[in-house]
Amino acid sequence: MPKIYLNRAITVNLDAGEQVKLLAGGNDVTDEVAGHWFVKANEVKEPDAEIIDASQGEVIEALQLSLDKANEQIAQLTGNLKNAGESIAKLQAENLDLRAAKSQRESELEAQVAKLRLAAQSVPDYTASTVDQIKALLTEKGIPFNSRDTKSELITLLG
Repeated sequence: MPKIYLNRAITVNLDAGEQVKLLAGGNDVTDEVAGHWFVKANEVKEPDAEIIDASQGEVIEALQLSLDKANEQIAQLTGNLKNAGESIAKLQAENLDLRAAKSQRESELEAQVAKLRLAAQSVPDYTASTVDQIKALLTEKGIPFNSRDTKSELITLLG
């Protein structure tokens, strides 16, 4: 089988109607394909693997540096993405904890408000009572008072 070298990929239409796709570089082909006029028109001389001109070497070196930098950036971005994912997970967990704490605190405050409302409803209104009636209640409860206290001061002592 002959080996041919192409500088670009081509498709060869053989006489039998068959199509053969050839890649750029070296290709092992049949005698029929090697002798085809289109292959001969696109065939290049066998390259000498040991000879690379200086400009190709510089291009290869520049491309390798560019590839190395791209790989470093990919590694760094992959690390950044992993860190960002971890940060998001932590923040989501903190958010859930804060929501739970908020919900618990709201329940506690609602219970306190309910107790205060109940207490406010159960506190009697002494404003309609006389001073003597209020003094009698204070004496009955054992709460000390001054005989010169005003009605509002006596009501405050009943609390």
